[in-house]
Amino acid sequence: MNVAALVSGSWDLASAGIYAVLAWTLSRRQVSAASRVANTQFAVWWGALSASTLIGSLESLYAAFAAPGLDVAASALLLTVAVICVALWGLVGYLIFVFTGRYHLLPLTLVYVVYYVLLSSFVTARLVDYVATNGAAGAVSVVDGSVSLNFITTGGGAALDLLLAFLLLPEIVGAVLYLTLYRRTTDRTVRFRILMVGGGLLGWLGSSSILALVGASGSLAGLVFTRTTGVVAALAILMAFRPPEWVRTRFDLNPPALEVGA
Repeated sequence: MNVAALVSGSWDLASAGIYAVLAWTLSRRQVSAASRVANTQFAVWWGALSASTLIGSLESLYAAFAAPGLDVAASALLLTVAVICVALWGLVGYLIFVFTGRYHLLPLTLVYVVYYVLLSSFVTARLVDYVATNGAAGAVSVVDGSVSLNFITTGGGAALDLLLAFLLLPEIVGAVLYLTLYRRTTDRTVRFRILMVGGGLLGWLGSSSILALVGASGSLAGLVFTRTTGVVAALAILMAFRPPEWVRTRFDLNPPALEVGA
């Protein structure tokens, strides 16, 4: 039995549950008609994030007891890429609305459809090249509890860097812009939400980007850190939209029934 895979899969399963609770909580918020789509998009982000984390969890739990085949690992990866694109569509759409007050659903949808086609095609081509050169036997590996596919990494160049940067850069920029809204309002409840949501997203996405840049995101310590910051961010955002009584009293926040925005 692969203990690291069992621990990683169990931790991911718990994380997926927390993300799902946040998505459900957001989907049940009573907001103004103008903010309804944005609120749904934010719920979609957390719901899709829960789904992608669940896929990784099931894959790791499977790998704890048996070696996953190439067909299973490749299908899981392509499915995860699709779900992540849906998640990013939700988050970026939410941040665009909160910052500008407008929706851009059609262009945003087209962007992420094209992005999925490009990224999945790139991944598939690199995987096919690896299998053709080295055979299918070594295409799948379990490292530090996570299932990974081996690719031909040469020849991607700037295109690969651009595709990977697009995974996190728009969300980080959006989180920074979201935090700038703090000075535009004097409402305590809105300010509290901006700090918790913007700070949670920026801390999580920013730390994940730094780990990726230094090449530590795939290590067991890096995975644990990334999952932990993700859970902390989710709990912070859950508190932003559903603060417990002692938090509302301490910061003089409006009760949830009086919410009127995204």
